[in-house]
Amino acid sequence: MIGCAKGSDGEGVFKLYEELKEKLGQLVKSGKLDDAKSFFGMMASKLKMDDEAYKFIMRAFSEAGRLDEMLKIVDVMLDEETVKSE
Repeated sequence: MIGCAKGSDGEGVFKLYEELKEKLGQLVKSGKLDDAKSFFGMMASKLKMDDEAYKFIMRAFSEAGRLDEMLKIVDVMLDEETVKSE
């Protein structure tokens, strides 16, 4: 991703970001919420996540009854102002 950004390949960065979100979706849909949480944490530490990505992971934890973990994500999102609104 950094290589795409340094080379001014905006379309490449966007495509990679969408692929990462798709991978996150696959982890959630397969019930691997702990892996999804780790993957999301890695993504959020490297990228400015959009509000849809946060909604997606929060919804997954909510539907799984893991409200404490969902609220932790909300706290991080609000404390660090990490959300990129579209």
